[in-house]
Amino acid sequence: MKNLKIIIRSLLRQRLFTVLNFLGLSIGLICVFILLAWIYNETGYDKFNDNYADIYQINFKNQKGEMSMAGTPNPLAPIIENDIANVKLAVRLRNAPEFAFKYKENMYFEENGLTADPQLFQMFSFRTLYGNPVKALEQINGIVITESFAKRYFGNEDPLDKEIQIEGRDFVAVKAVIRDLPAQSHIQFDYVLPQKLLEQYRFCGLDWGDPNFRTYVLLTPGSNAANAEEEITSVAKSSGMPHLQSGEIFASLRPLGSIYLDYTVNNRLGETGDFRYLYIFGSVALLILMLACINFVNLTVSMFAKRQKSTSVAKVCGASRKTVFLNHVSENAVLVIFSFIFALAVFRFIRQPFQTMVGKTFEVNFLSTDFTSILMIILLFTLLLCTVYPALLFSGAKAIDLMNRYSKRKSGVLKSMVVFQNVIAVLLIIAAVGVNKQMQYINHKKLGFETDQVVYTHLRGNINQKISVVRHLLNENPNITDISLKDCPPFKQVNGTVGISWKQNGEWQNQKTSHPVGMETTRIDDHYLAMMNVEFSDGRNFSKEISTDKQNYIVNEEAARLMGLENPVGTEFSLYGNKGVIVGVIKDTYFKSLHQKVNPQVFHLYNNEASESYFSALFFKIKKDIPATIKYIENIWRENNPGIPFEFHFLNQDYEELYKKDNQIAGILNLFTMLAVFIACLGLFGQAAISSENKIKEIGIRKVNGANITEILTMLNRDFVKWVGIAFVIATPVAYYVMNKWLENFAYKTTLSWWIFASAGALALGMALLTVSFQSWKAATRNPVESLRYE
Repeated sequence: MKNLKIIIRSLLRQRLFTVLNFLGLSIGLICVFILLAWIYNETGYDKFNDNYADIYQINFKNQKGEMSMAGTPNPLAPIIENDIANVKLAVRLRNAPEFAFKYKENMYFEENGLTADPQLFQMFSFRTLYGNPVKALEQINGIVITESFAKRYFGNEDPLDKEIQIEGRDFVAVKAVIRDLPAQSHIQFDYVLPQKLLEQYRFCGLDWGDPNFRTYVLLTPGSNAANAEEEITSVAKSSGMPHLQSGEIFASLRPLGSIYLDYTVNNRLGETGDFRYLYIFGSVALLILMLACINFVNLTVSMFAKRQKSTSVAKVCGASRKTVFLNHVSENAVLVIFSFIFALAVFRFIRQPFQTMVGKTFEVNFLSTDFTSILMIILLFTLLLCTVYPALLFSGAKAIDLMNRYSKRKSGVLKSMVVFQNVIAVLLIIAAVGVNKQMQYINHKKLGFETDQVVYTHLRGNINQKISVVRHLLNENPNITDISLKDCPPFKQVNGTVGISWKQNGEWQNQKTSHPVGMETTRIDDHYLAMMNVEFSDGRNFSKEISTDKQNYIVNEEAARLMGLENPVGTEFSLYGNKGVIVGVIKDTYFKSLHQKVNPQVFHLYNNEASESYFSALFFKIKKDIPATIKYIENIWRENNPGIPFEFHFLNQDYEELYKKDNQIAGILNLFTMLAVFIACLGLFGQAAISSENKIKEIGIRKVNGANITEILTMLNRDFVKWVGIAFVIATPVAYYVMNKWLENFAYKTTLSWWIFASAGALALGMALLTVSFQSWKAATRNPVESLRYE
């Protein structure tokens, strides 16, 4: 206790040094705790499942190990469950449409639903509250709901066997209620409908050539996954799956633990993470921790001149090197431990705002063995970095050297640490500028079609049967300049298939081939492409005046390229055996996220809009007075579709949502870059103050001998400018490499212009000069008489 009081008095005597070190280290540790908590959460997905080690998702890869296809065809799961001994269970999952559910007066649009086989609740550890979810999905009119879903519709009523109406049409009975899914589940849903219901309504292609599902398998414990891959490939190939006939595509089992973080595959069943962000933010956490520790060491060592006399006196009086070493270690350790405790307390308060910023809730159990171990490692690492080197420097000097101004010997290690500190700051600034440039590129890139002032709604209930009447009524409003119809919003996909063929050199291609070409297929009306202002590179748009266009097709440039057609217009084309002619080719248009390349796309007309447009998207181009026009549309909806509430979406807002996570990541990086730069500036401020104080007599002598303020400022700032310059040279190639790796995440990306690096270097230099100049100016303008009298 006595030693602690002595340490605290010593720290209080050096208030500026103590505050700067405490503040810099605390901010650094807070950043580290936040980032590590986020990483800890991201790596914990799906571990709640009892069968965690034996569950796999089926994907398909080529011989190079590259992802060829994430989806699986409908018939695959039941066949491999029956024919492969090591496959204990197999289940098919697919996102359900955004249905409207109604019970009595309660009606809501439910965006988060699945269709699935009963095996879902045998394979995954979702906790059941009431009923039997397996038996529920064995019935075509059964439904499994979550606890939150039940409260929305039934309140305190017993939900079992209650009937819910879907889309004002069919009824399903609640046969089981489960607890809300854990946040750390890559599969997310509020309800599950039977696979049998999907097959009855055929929301998508269900044949071997239509990879529209996610298939999971549970292997028997101890099974060899590689052997199971070979068996699944063999069974699927012999069953006629066209993608596998070449022998160059094979099934791949992706472990449950890697699904969430594998950015190469959009699982489409919940949020997808990205393991590269773990590396990015793990590196940022490490860099900030090192920056804070180096800052601490630099300030401590910079205080050497003020403390060397007291140290020399102690040594002359008989203090051993070990005693001096332990004294300095203890003093710095107390400051480190106080900073650690303070940072941990602050982290607990600011965790919620950070969760809001990243758009994700995550819990951290501070008492868990894993997290406690991580904290202890961080504390030990920080203690070693912040205490050992300064203590060795102080204890290793001889008493006579300390009395003779030993501190003026320039330390190469100290210079290296200062440069490394600036390298970290410059690196983070370059990364932040580069990331923001990419986000600006994404947010302002022309997609090739119009999204502004376009509103859409889904045709639900029975309104699709009155679509011609609704069109007529909507056209009477002068603010609605155009109306069009598509089977889904442009950024989504209803169906993908290899069930296509085209005629080339008198022969039909893509039939019984070992390398079938797959394409995204979508229904539209004759207004859609014109309304979206999509450009044609060849041919024409569909026309309602040409009756044969209902059998014809339009493709994009990527589809024409894959087919190897130089002049595709006029080429005979077939989809599921329905033959027609390609009448137009649109330019490749960025309907999906810029993270992925443009898909090959085939467009075809509705044969009968009234019967085929159920749940399609109806688009409106609104010229002005959007609120009043939407109210007009809503009134028409209510008149023609009573009982189904009207909902609408702005297309441009939906596209902004596609990049919400990227913008959040950019925001996080900006925040931590600013904090890192602030920590670096604290260190520079402290070093400038100590450097100015150490040179106070030299400055006075120079001024007496005629030196002006500019010369004094140059002398004091020269080293800081040199350190930033060296740091910039080192950081630039490292940042260039890191940014190139990050940009590989995007199929379409900005260029790393020279000005990104130049502006980052200028910003780092400007911040350094701004920070040190205050202290330099005070020293340069001091009265030389006071300077020479100062001791």
